[in-house]
Amino acid sequence: LSQRLGDRTVASCSSCHGVHEIFGTSDPRSTVNPKNLPVTCGQCHPGATENFAKGNIHAGAGGIGGTVKYWVEKIYIWLIVLVIGGMLLHNGADYFRKMQALYRERQEWSHPGYERLNRSERIQHLLTLLSFFVLVITGFALKFKWSIPFLSDATNVTLRGDGHRAAAIVMVVTSVYHVFYAVFTMRGRDQLARMMPRLQDAHDVVAMLKYYAGLSDHKPKFGRYSYVEKAEYLALVWGTIVMIVTGFMLWFENETLKRIPMWGLDVATLVHYYEAILATLAIFVWHLYYVIINPDFAPMSFTWIDGRLSRYHMEHEHPLELEEIEERERHGEEKIPGTTTLLTEEK
Repeated sequence: LSQRLGDRTVASCSSCHGVHEIFGTSDPRSTVNPKNLPVTCGQCHPGATENFAKGNIHAGAGGIGGTVKYWVEKIYIWLIVLVIGGMLLHNGADYFRKMQALYRERQEWSHPGYERLNRSERIQHLLTLLSFFVLVITGFALKFKWSIPFLSDATNVTLRGDGHRAAAIVMVVTSVYHVFYAVFTMRGRDQLARMMPRLQDAHDVVAMLKYYAGLSDHKPKFGRYSYVEKAEYLALVWGTIVMIVTGFMLWFENETLKRIPMWGLDVATLVHYYEAILATLAIFVWHLYYVIINPDFAPMSFTWIDGRLSRYHMEHEHPLELEEIEERERHGEEKIPGTTTLLTEEK
């Protein structure tokens, strides 16, 4: 392993067995004859004694020493599983109960809040979330041959391959439904139109960078979607299209190779792999920051669960849309299908 990682000082087969004069271990001339081992080992380990070579140099059981090593390894593996597993269960329960308490506080808001995501949108988000992370885990497991300990090789192969394909199907079905939702429902069409980039987004980016640099005391005001959400959504659309196309090319490689040369499939493999890295890093660095690490929402935004946004967050995150909602209320106008809705209106 050290040699494969680039270490040029590690011992090789010839270091112990020699090059031309290689004899059986029972031959007194053999460099690996038990009586010659202290000299052979001493070439790299000055002062080596007979004890230095007692044990199994190669992989394998190796007598009493091998048995002891086997049980030490097994005991530690189970010790790690039980101790760390117990810690995870304990802290997981602690985290769950604290998050549960925070969620209950949402039910006691003095203001009813606003519906940011309806039920259909929350289901779409949940299916996308679950399928995405299963695809990430199984995809990199396929690439690097990750395995779950204590499961057979055959079981791991099945989990990696079939798990990846099953998650891909869920992602494709969710994407198709999202297209239907965005095109054939009034709310979907309105939200899609609001999600499209505008010149104002470029001005908002500049204004936000000035705020971050301390050149301005105020952040720009955003409507239904900020440039952050628009960039995220459009990146998701692009990434999903790329991953579906290249994924099906790899899944049905025989059919693919009837239509394109082998190098074309190799290019699809590269695109699929690097797009996966790009998407995974983008989700962790961009999306999870804004909904989990971001101090405004830490330890987590619950909007993806109940669809609600507080008046405080509406004032700070979407003030232009809040002004739009209140303006309609003052004039007694009906709500626009794609906008955030005051929950007391939605019955």
